[in-house]
Amino acid sequence: MMVNSIGRVLVTGASGFIGTALCKRLIASGVEVHGVSRNPPLGGHAQHWWRSVAGGIGHDARVSEMQWWNADLVELEAARSLTRAIQPDAVFHLASIATGSRSLEKVLPVFQNNFITAFNLLVSSAENSAGRMVLAGSFEEPDEADSAPCSPYAAAKWAASGYSRMFHALYQVPVVVAKIFMVYGPGQIDYTKLIPYVTLSLLRGEAPKLSNGVRLVDWIYVDDVVDGLIGCAQAYRRSHRGARIRRDAFDTGNCWAVG
Repeated sequence: MMVNSIGRVLVTGASGFIGTALCKRLIASGVEVHGVSRNPPLGGHAQHWWRSVAGGIGHDARVSEMQWWNADLVELEAARSLTRAIQPDAVFHLASIATGSRSLEKVLPVFQNNFITAFNLLVSSAENSAGRMVLAGSFEEPDEADSAPCSPYAAAKWAASGYSRMFHALYQVPVVVAKIFMVYGPGQIDYTKLIPYVTLSLLRGEAPKLSNGVRLVDWIYVDDVVDGLIGCAQAYRRSHRGARIRRDAFDTGNCWAVG
């Protein structure tokens, strides 16, 4: 998918599996890409630095490089400062703690990193009239209003999606939730995920240890997820030229609108 009408973006989770693929596509399309990290490079104290797609680090602009900012988005003022400094045309919020654990000790860190960060970006986007925000949702979010989330992760994603709809309805924040299903493809370095795990097991001549297979989920290639995320970001700008957006949440597993 071609990238049109987007000049500058903020990507959280830019060093992750999906974030890396998204940033490479955006940079190749000439978009100015800004990433956020809590950990400055080389153990330093830099607040702003450059890093190439290949991983090279510096403090000056280079061709095909993206800018990085040191910020903890759990803090509202950090989100506000970052949004004011970058003034993005679009925000892709992909960062989260991805875990299916039901452990009580996971509740607080998942709440902070998966809900509070989204809330803070919604507030700062509303205050600064930032561009469209694309929020990474999850297929684990309950479909029914009276259903209980199955994990702290699902609950935090569900709450973030609900607040996104509220900010859209009450404060006209242009936000869309992309419910991302099971993603696979190049660059997936978590070898415990099903596709790389099964592939490597078979290459070693081993029988992969799998579940009973009764759970049905959709699988989607990472480049197709990137297409969907960019499409979500561009939809708002196309709407100014006559197209209407009728949904605020999209299912990237089978492409059904669910909002």
